[in-house]
Amino acid sequence: MRCFVIGPIGDQLAEPGSPARTSYEESVQIFEEVITAACSQVGIDAYRADDIDAPGEIPDQIFQALRDETLVIADLTGANPNVMYELGIRHARGGCTLLLGEKDRLPTSIRSAPSSLFARRMGSFRRATPS
Repeated sequence: MRCFVIGPIGDQLAEPGSPARTSYEESVQIFEEVITAACSQVGIDAYRADDIDAPGEIPDQIFQALRDETLVIADLTGANPNVMYELGIRHARGGCTLLLGEKDRLPTSIRSAPSSLFARRMGSFRRATPS
């Protein structure tokens, strides 16, 4: 089974220490250490938009994944506008969607929605817990 993950992407090529580069580094860390780690334990192959390497328009491929994947995980940390837009598309389509976010970095409008929270510690993450 595959799972599409929506979350902030950032910019891998941005200047080190810049907000775009920090966003990239944090999002990769969350994807690898929280999402992929959990998914692999139950046989789910998680992927993000920047993992799509098929020819075609990336926005179309994202919309297709939001429409067609059985499971979508949304990392809402920091209330990234693209993530919120993609989450809206997924909600309109329906389907199983898991919400995930870093404690104290969720948007106000989402804090009351059922979601799993995690917190950063030096060098690792604390276990995600349902809110």
